Amino acid sequence: MNKELITHLKEKSQGTLELLHTMNNYLIIIDLNGEILVTSDSLIEKTNMTKERLKEKKFYEILYKEEDESPLNFYDLLLLNNKHSDVDLLLFEDEKKPISTMLMSSSILSNFFNNKDYVLLLLADMREQRQTQVQLMQSNKMVALGEMASGIAHEINNPLTVVMGQLNLLKKQLSKMEGDTSKLELLSDKIYTNFNRVTKIVKSLQTMSRNAKKSPLEEISLADILEAVEDLSKQKFYNNQVELKVEGDPSKVKLFCRETEIMQVLLNLVNNSVDSVCELEAKWVKIFFEEDKMTTTIYVMDSGSGIDLSLRVRLFEPFYSTKDVGKGTGLGLSISKNLIENHGGSLSYDTTKPHTCFKIVLPKKGASAQ
Repeated sequence: MNKELITHLKEKSQGTLELLHTMNNYLIIIDLNGEILVTSDSLIEKTNMTKERLKEKKFYEILYKEEDESPLNFYDLLLLNNKHSDVDLLLFEDEKKPISTMLMSSSILSNFFNNKDYVLLLLADMREQRQTQVQLMQSNKMVALGEMASGIAHEINNPLTVVMGQLNLLKKQLSKMEGDTSKLELLSDKIYTNFNRVTKIVKSLQTMSRNAKKSPLEEISLADILEAVEDLSKQKFYNNQVELKVEGDPSKVKLFCRETEIMQVLLNLVNNSVDSVCELEAKWVKIFFEEDKMTTTIYVMDSGSGIDLSLRVRLFEPFYSTKDVGKGTGLGLSISKNLIENHGGSLSYDTTKPHTCFKIVLPKKGASAQ
């Protein structure tokens, strides 16, 4: 970097440069050949850029237009000169890894130093703002889906009530009929069984669509939660030919929780497991649990062989996903972790198990999870 130019810039900026170092803004000064002469400390500190990588680099070697991934050029800079513009850029931290930024402005520094002209680029790192926008959009989408599910469940309940009345009437009529009615009774029982399944699914949808933030912590049977999760995910398990196993007797386990939120977490974990094992030869998801005086621990394990350490360290980061584009938002585990921590518990990846396994630890009533 040009030390004399940096000293001159500091004198001219009257403290503005130091302020930039503390913000998510990156200042770059280039000469008219495009060579990078000066960068703010923030560019080095808040990205994976290094001084070695920037040495003798041209600005168009690291800055690309996000729209078509073509290098930024001087014509682009002239269009942006002294304008507040929103041009999506890719800043390449290394040869393969870009980050998105917004080029806010460029200015021509006429006769700025040693009778030479330079160009000042000011970039703003918009990653956090973009993540917040995406999270807000996702949140609004979930609220809309919840309202839709609640409306659908309400509409389905009305005809279900009528069907139940008709089924009960049919059973009474069958009991009064003479002759062999066993086949009709068997058919009636099958209808009744499927009717109960529809009723459970509607009840689960109503539970999931409730505003959990307004719900107090209550003692809920783990069996009821798992039954609802199974009802909501049953079709996905069937479509992917994945077996769901529940070990132990969940009816003996009481959770001090918000039912909706624990359902949401478990549903997310089992759905993730189905997605990860659906191409394997052995395809199963297992839920099991253990208790002590202070906590209840729930495990969701699948037939996968585990998650690489390089991926594991970022599992709970917002917007980080190992799924293909369009198949995941990268919010599921992050939201799930927050929901469990709001219960005073923890959600973690269990490295002690031979397969891919996540562990939920919830405190019992009157206790705090370790």
